[in-house]
Amino acid sequence: MDESEVEPNVNTYRILILMFCEKGHWNNAYKLMKEMVEEKSLKPNLSIYETVLELLRKAGQLKMHEELVDKMVARGFASPRPL
Repeated sequence: MDESEVEPNVNTYRILILMFCEKGHWNNAYKLMKEMVEEKSLKPNLSIYETVLELLRKAGQLKMHEELVDKMVARGFASPRPL
């Protein structure tokens, strides 16, 4: 997409993230999620967050899981964890 100067949108990222999740490529899915939010300032929907969270849990990537939950809370997708 970068070579063709095509600007990805939420749906482009959603499809790529879900494809990586289906193949079990948690690292690529997480990288795209971060790029989507931090570099492109796009807002993933709740189902994308949930899919990536599930994949990270299954892969034992609890630190990345926790970081993503914190980002979800910051963006209003989830409530803060009780103390």
